[in-house]
Amino acid sequence: MNCFQSINGNTETIVTVEPISELDSNLEVKKFIKEYKFSRLGFNKIIIKRLIQKLFKEKLETKIKWNDDVWEKSSLSLLNCRFKVNNQNYFEQLKTAVQYNKYIEDLGHLVSKSRFKDITKLFIKVSDNIQLDFPLFISGNILNKLGGKVNNYELFIIDGSRRILATSLIKDNINIWVITLKLENK
Repeated sequence: MNCFQSINGNTETIVTVEPISELDSNLEVKKFIKEYKFSRLGFNKIIIKRLIQKLFKEKLETKIKWNDDVWEKSSLSLLNCRFKVNNQNYFEQLKTAVQYNKYIEDLGHLVSKSRFKDITKLFIKVSDNIQLDFPLFISGNILNKLGGKVNNYELFIIDGSRRILATSLIKDNINIWVITLKLENK
């Protein structure tokens, strides 16, 4: 697979995902967005727009040029990915802290206390084999249609970074949803 995860962000500094295989594709994006439950935010297609605007502001550091028909030109895929640890020392420190449910101040620059609590709760669920919702990503080719200037194959987290961290502490793989541009017929 040609796509890769952006390394711009706190979660990405610790761990990223590397797509291995596509499990399902060409799912209806509009219906998915209406039914997807965003972490701590609920269901709402306005939420995804706000999260994409936040991504533009914080990671792309540019203004978004929203286009309402972007969903008409989008498709959704489910990918199976393996984890890639980008900072082994920090990862091991986080893993130990979560396993013992004991926050240490050294984690603070990438994982706040409240984020640590969330990761620990999710870690326990994953340990108990409770299936978590799959994290949601968006591809660079969609972001470029909205005013971004990134690699078309670069993937950015929209929702689920805590799930990624919690799962990476236990498992080698995770499934993710990716919104991308539909392939155009020529």
